[in-house]
Amino acid sequence: MIELAGFSGDEDTTKILISRNGYEDLSDATILASGLLGRYYVFSERLLDDKGAWNQIKEIKSRNFIEHALKIMGQDAQFNLVIDNIVEEVSKIAGRSAEWDLAIAGGERRDWLFSGPVAKKLEVPHVSVYKDGRIEVLNPNLEPVETNRSLYVVPVADLITTASSFYRLDEGGKAIGWLPWLRGAGHTVEKGIVTVSRCQGAEKKLAPQRLELKAQVYIDEAFLRKVSRYPDEAVQYLQMEQQKEGSWGEWYLREKGALPLLPSFDPTKKPDKVVAFMKKYGEFVKAIGRYDELESAVKEKYGMTIQQVADLAPKVKK
Repeated sequence: MIELAGFSGDEDTTKILISRNGYEDLSDATILASGLLGRYYVFSERLLDDKGAWNQIKEIKSRNFIEHALKIMGQDAQFNLVIDNIVEEVSKIAGRSAEWDLAIAGGERRDWLFSGPVAKKLEVPHVSVYKDGRIEVLNPNLEPVETNRSLYVVPVADLITTASSFYRLDEGGKAIGWLPWLRGAGHTVEKGIVTVSRCQGAEKKLAPQRLELKAQVYIDEAFLRKVSRYPDEAVQYLQMEQQKEGSWGEWYLREKGALPLLPSFDPTKKPDKVVAFMKKYGEFVKAIGRYDELESAVKEKYGMTIQQVADLAPKVKK
C-alpha cells in the first residue's frame, strides 16, 4: 500500500493514476514519443480506463474524442472525480464571473479527453486546437460556432513534459503551438490546468510566456521515491532532465551505447520513434562513436538500415 500523504498534487487523482497503472516503471531506458530517452512511462490517458479505445477513433475531430470521454465519465465514478477536481481548479481561476467570457481549450488529441468533459460540466465553449494550427470553437452542445468574441481561455492538458505543444519556435524562428495560436486568435490565456506534469521543465519554460500552470499530479522526486521500484535511478533521470533536456539520454548513450535500444528499431512497431530519436540524438551517437554498431545491429536483426526503418514512419502523425 502506497502512503499518499506527501504528494504534491491532488491525492485523489494521484491515487487513481497509480491504481490504473498510469505510471509504469522501466528496468532500462526506452525511446519516448518525443525521441528523448526515458526511464519510466507516464500514461495520463489511463485515467479513463478505456483500454485504449480512445486511440481507435479514426476521424480526428475533437467532438468525437469529447463524446467518447463523456460516455466514459458517465459510467466511471473515478474518471468523473478526476474531471470534477479539474473543474474545481478551473473555477478558482475564472471565478465563474460574468465579466469573463470563459472557455476551455484543449489540443489535439489527448487533451480533448479531459478538456472536453471539463467544458461540458461548466457549460462553456470548448476551443479545440489542432496540430496544424486550426482553431474550432464548440458550444456546450458540441456544435461548431463562429465567434468574434475575445474569450478568456483556460487550457486543460493531459500531460506536459517540456511544453513543446504549448510553445516552440519553428525553423524560421516563429512562435507556434497552442499558446501563440490561441493568443493570435485574440483570446486571453493566463493560466491553465495540466492533469499530469512530468516535472521536466515545462512550467519554467512557459513562465516567460506569461502562462501559469497547475497540475493535478506531479511526477516529482516525492512521487518517484514513493512509487518507483527503482527510485534512485528514476530520481537521477528526473534531476538530470530538469537541468538540461536530453542530458540523461546523453549520459546513458555514453555509458551503455545504443544497443539496449535495439527493440525500438523494430520496423513493425513505431518507426516514428526512430525518426524522433535520430533527430534528438543522431549526431551525438555518431560523435561518441556508437552509430556504426547500432547500424550493424539493426541490419543484422531486421534486415534494414536505420534510415530505411525511419522511412516507414508516416509523414504526418495524427
